[in-house]
Amino acid sequence: MNTIVNFIIFQTVWFLCICYADSGALWSLPLLAIHLIFSEHRRDDLKMMALMLVVGLMVDGGLNSIGFFQFNSAAFPIPFWLLTIWLAVAILFHHSLAWLKNHLILATLFGAIGGPLAYWSGVRMGAAGFIWPLVPSLTVIAILWAIIWPAAVYAASRNFRDDRPPEAFDLSRSARRLLSPKGRSLGVIKNRLPASHVTGHADADAHVPKPSPSRWRLR
Repeated sequence: MNTIVNFIIFQTVWFLCICYADSGALWSLPLLAIHLIFSEHRRDDLKMMALMLVVGLMVDGGLNSIGFFQFNSAAFPIPFWLLTIWLAVAILFHHSLAWLKNHLILATLFGAIGGPLAYWSGVRMGAAGFIWPLVPSLTVIAILWAIIWPAAVYAASRNFRDDRPPEAFDLSRSARRLLSPKGRSLGVIKNRLPASHVTGHADADAHVPKPSPSRWRLR
């Protein structure tokens, strides 16, 4: 799945859910299905979708139960459209945001900044409201997402399994070897040397006369 296409699908699902609530979530499900059909990491995407679904129910459901959110329509523990957004978040880990797997500190900053921005944008667009004052609400979300996002990135990297066939790995390794500076220099040397030098010294050694053991026999 192309990273740009992956990010566009996520953003489309987010806007549909924020702007049209549950009806937008229904339109979003086919987009998530299309992503899974064309994804090279379908199994890992499904694992992350299941994980993030549970996390969403626990985190947003817990916040909703203590009176943190105010939704336009009553839903327990959280609305269907918000669950759909959590599913859309899960498709990012092995695609457009896969680069975060080796940068957990950046993942922490990404969660601490991106989480509050996403919630605040949703509130500004009328999808929900904060019952608490704005600054404490955004602070709580920043702390939660500074924990959630690196933990999810770590889980994605631990459970990652590439579904490509083994031949793809062999070809990719060969291509990297040939494209490396050392590989290119070896290729140039092989092209300039005669065949006998390229294949090794075995043939050359075969034509070198070896001294007879009799010459070194003590007389």
